[in-house]
Amino acid sequence: WYNWDKCALTLLPGPQSQILDPNAPPSPRLTSLQRGGTLLGHAETLRIQNENTGKKSARIMSWGSTFRRTFSSLKHRDFLILWSGSVVSQSGDWMDQIALNWLVLEITDSPLSLGLVNLWRAIPVLILTPLGGVAADHWERRRILMVTQSIYMVLAFALGALVTSGAVNLWEIYVIAALRGAVMSFNMPARQSMISDLVPRKDLSNAIALNSATIHLTRVLGPSLGGVLIALL
Repeated sequence: WYNWDKCALTLLPGPQSQILDPNAPPSPRLTSLQRGGTLLGHAETLRIQNENTGKKSARIMSWGSTFRRTFSSLKHRDFLILWSGSVVSQSGDWMDQIALNWLVLEITDSPLSLGLVNLWRAIPVLILTPLGGVAADHWERRRILMVTQSIYMVLAFALGALVTSGAVNLWEIYVIAALRGAVMSFNMPARQSMISDLVPRKDLSNAIALNSATIHLTRVLGPSLGGVLIALL
């Protein structure tokens, strides 16, 4: 081995080894050794570069494969539409719920009233959700979603008109909250069971997992946006 930056020990053919001075004039033998070492160095450098490039390519391909597996169910157009609509609809529902609670707190300044408005919303969900599951099994789920989303819109416009006119009363807010809970009891079972109609069996588990992640995402995204809008408006 010969280190060309420093004086080192070189094993030459023969019975003994000798110390070579790098400042000494190069001999033909050393010149050939230098050439051979340079070629070997270039080959090793190319090998290392190829290995690094291969590793980077493998990581990029691995990330791409992981991304495709994670969102594999979104390649189906109908499920993509349902999933996108769910993100917007559920985020808006949570924003609306935050605004409703803030409205009750401003009108009454009562923690009891704030708790009651959420109770009125939860009671229909507890009672009517089994009926919503039966309806999703016997009726067309797409039509159930269209009807329930339309009722959501009507209730939102009604509450907006009451607040704008300044004639909103607490009992009216309770009624709207209860009707929203009743509508949710039919909307959610139809939305959940419709997934199996939109994706094949091989992507069904991915679609269910993605839908569950979306529910938790909107629970964070919706109230956050609602709080920002309340602060700005």
